[in-house]
Order: sequence, then structure tokens, then C-alpha cells
Amino acid sequence: MESKNPAAEKPKNSLESAVDESLLAYTLSMSYEERLLQHERARQTIRELQNARKAIYGEPEQSPENAT
Repeated sequence: MESKNPAAEKPKNSLESAVDESLLAYTLSMSYEERLLQHERARQTIRELQNARKAIYGEPEQSPENAT
């Protein structure tokens, strides 16, 4: 029996399901400086999360592939 649920239908192409058009429109509405600032804030958040992980769990052991 065929499903009549539109949400169950497969997208016509891979981009149709992978792109949030409202997020894309929002990003394109920002200036270069606004996008750069947003990117830097995201990088700072990542650094803070990494530092918190290190403070809680300590430094991860280095595998032979990551050793310097």
C-alpha cells in the first residue's frame, strides 16, 4: 500500500533535504563583518568547550597518529 503522507515522500534531490533555506537566507542577509563576527563567536565557544572538557577529564592520551 502506498503512503499518502507527504512527509514520507523522498526529496527530489539531495539538496532539497540538506539545505535550510531560511538559514541560508538569514546568512546571506548579513554583511561580511557580521558573518565574520558570528564565526569568531562560534570558534570562541568551541575553545571554551574544549577547555571545559580538559578541565573535567584532563588531556586526552595521544595516539601514535596524533603524536608530535
